This record gives sequence, structure tokens and C-alpha cells, in this order.
Amino acid sequence: MKKKRLLILIGVSVSVLFGFFIYWFVYSIPTSFPNHEQLTKEMNLSFPEAKVEVIQDTIHLDEKHVFVPFISTENQYGVSYWVWQNRKWNVGSISTTGEPHIWKIDETDSSTFHFVWNMQNEDQVHHIKFFLIRGRSFSVTDGVEDYSPRIQLENNVALNNKSYGVSQLSKEWVSVIDSHEEFLLSKQPNIFFNSYFSNPSMHFGWVPYNEKNEVSFGNGSYNSSGYTNIDVNTEFVMLLDQMEIE
Repeated sequence: MKKKRLLILIGVSVSVLFGFFIYWFVYSIPTSFPNHEQLTKEMNLSFPEAKVEVIQDTIHLDEKHVFVPFISTENQYGVSYWVWQNRKWNVGSISTTGEPHIWKIDETDSSTFHFVWNMQNEDQVHHIKFFLIRGRSFSVTDGVEDYSPRIQLENNVALNNKSYGVSQLSKEWVSVIDSHEEFLLSKQPNIFFNSYFSNPSMHFGWVPYNEKNEVSFGNGSYNSSGYTNIDVNTEFVMLLDQMEIE
């Protein structure tokens, strides 16, 4: 009986220690973020093609996710995504160009979505208009008509003489997106539903403008190469034509 109790005690102790170790390893509080010299060294070791020369900034989106724009030795404007994981800061992804993307920090929570970018100087972009668009639709099912009006939300972001930036989705956008997702889920309720936006009826877009508020697609290069070390959930943002905007 004593031996059995001892084995139970040992088993409980091992389980507690193992649980503590997992918590300590996975949920540890981040240390201070690397300085510019350390970031440059790590990126060039991980992805030599990036040829990082200048770290422009370090922008913390939350305590475990940092956006780092940079300029290469060849004057390319790139971006990198850093994540605190397994008790250290890791470069999750690097791209040698910085056209706007959505970084979905938590793909199940639209309030964590951020537009991120680093535009070439040659583009002479003064401000960017980001859009959330849902197209009109009409259908008839079993004699029942279903009409969905167009939705177009706009967010005008001034670059303030910076090539790079970050813009989190507003509460209004999050509310519209979540309502849209709930509507889609109600039409096909199953445990495998995961839109954001697998359904093409809603999408993000952007249009660049110069100081005269004229569309400025510029002459910057968008030939991109990249590196991925950790699964960083980013999504390309569609460059819109004026004909697509109402």
C-alpha cells in the first residue's frame, strides 16, 4: 500500500513539474527586444538575400509580435515579422518588398488584424486609402429571394513622410467583419467553418495617393523574395483600380 502511495505521489509530482515546465517554456514573459545591430545580424544570417543595411523602426503590435521595416544595401524597402516563441525572439518572416499586407496575429480574432507596409521612396506616396469591400449579391433559393447590399468602408492613412507604417483595424471594421462571419456561419453551420475571407464577397484593398490626392502607383519595384521560419499569418492586400471604388 505504501509503495502504491509512493508511486502515486511520484506520478503527481512529475505531472506538476512537467506542467510547470510547459507553462514556463510556452507562456514565458518576453525579454527585451533585440537592438538594431542584433536584428540586422540575425536577418542577414537567416536570409542573406535580404541584404539588410538599415533597420528603420521596431513597432510592437503587442508584447509578442513586432513589425520591423528595413532598407537593404540595394535600396530595397523590406519588412520582417518577429514573434516571441519558445522563450526567444524569432524572425518569423522576411520579405524584400513592403507592399501592404494584413498581419493576422490571431486568425480567429479580427481585432488583432493590422495593415503593415514599407513603400519604396520612388513611389512618392503621400497617403494610402485602405478599403473593406463586400460586393452586392442577389440569389433565389427555393423561391426565396436574398439580396445583400454593397459595403464599402474606407480608412485614409497619412504616411507622414515615412515609408513604413502599421494600422490596426478599427472597431467599426471589426464589427462589420464579425457580423459578416456570423451571417456566413448561420448559412453553413459546421465546425470546419473558417472564413476571414475564404468567401470572395468580402475583401481588403488599398489605393496609394500623392500629395495632390491623385492615384500614384509609382515606379517602385515589387519583385519580392522572402523567407519564412515560423508560420506568420499574413495576407496580400489587393491593389484596387479606381473603377472598383464607389
